[in-house]
Amino acid sequence: MTRDELLQQLEHTRNELNALLEGVPADALIRPGAYGNWSVKDVLVHISRWEAEIIKVLFQAQQGGKPQSEIFNPEYLKVNDLWHQEAKDRPLERVLEDFSSVHTQLVRRLKDFPEKALITPGNYPWMKHALIDLVKDIAVDHEQEHLEGLKVWRASLSA
Repeated sequence: MTRDELLQQLEHTRNELNALLEGVPADALIRPGAYGNWSVKDVLVHISRWEAEIIKVLFQAQQGGKPQSEIFNPEYLKVNDLWHQEAKDRPLERVLEDFSSVHTQLVRRLKDFPEKALITPGNYPWMKHALIDLVKDIAVDHEQEHLEGLKVWRASLSA
């Protein structure tokens, strides 16, 4: 996969998610039950926090060190719970701003990241695979997974 292909997938998934949420009233976005016990707001915080971790990994990789990130924490479910608790009272408007701005920053950092360093497997001693695979897993595949769950929720609003 090339950087341009990754950026296209990121854009496609984000556009699909934004289109799904378009026109949904704010009270529906904060109501629990959109994705398990989570509200849409909770899911957006979750996606943003993991994207922020990717930004951190990319930055630290460019600095030449081994990234210190929750991405490498085997207890990621506990991390999810902690982040959920930290953000439960965050206003929807701020969550929506974060959701947009963190994604914009991720795209910008990916565009600035040297493609060879991104796509070459084993380029970093702390990773067996290409860094782009990690980015795709956390940013594209993870968001797509939540998007599929939110599609079910969105369909239930019309029922």
